[in-house]
Amino acid sequence: EAIKSWWTLPGPSAFLRSVERSVIDGAAGVTLVRSSDAPPVGLVEAMQRRIESETPFRAIGVRPDLGHDAPAPAHAVARAAGLRVATIRSASDIIASTALADHVFFAFGIPESDWDRWSAFLRTFRREFERRSGRPELPRLVCLVSSAIPERETAPLRDVSLSYLGQ
Repeated sequence: EAIKSWWTLPGPSAFLRSVERSVIDGAAGVTLVRSSDAPPVGLVEAMQRRIESETPFRAIGVRPDLGHDAPAPAHAVARAAGLRVATIRSASDIIASTALADHVFFAFGIPESDWDRWSAFLRTFRREFERRSGRPELPRLVCLVSSAIPERETAPLRDVSLSYLGQ
């Protein structure tokens, strides 16, 4: 309960409001949040609570499996949403799915070794989102990026209108 209260303080609350604005106003459909390897306790939960309480979106956490058998990012999102993996094969399928409308997916815990796959997925997601812009119900992604991932690896995403918050 003390952790929940901490996120209502002016500084942390302003940060959460920035994430919320990025999710709602973001033309790219993806928000990157850079954090240390050990993000503040309760960060993901606080972001999810904020989105669910202040927007019409439903927040869902996506925790990529670690190891060499980790699913493709699109499959991790489908599984987190409770969908059969076979129904979602790509970023385009996520954007097109009516079952995923009004959802914000929070991807966290992406290992540095899997960043290349996730980076490609996020760029494709962004392109599909932009291609179908004008539909406010499109699903969105918030990706918690470890500071262990060099900024040069996130620059191709950031330079194309993704929000970059925190540190």
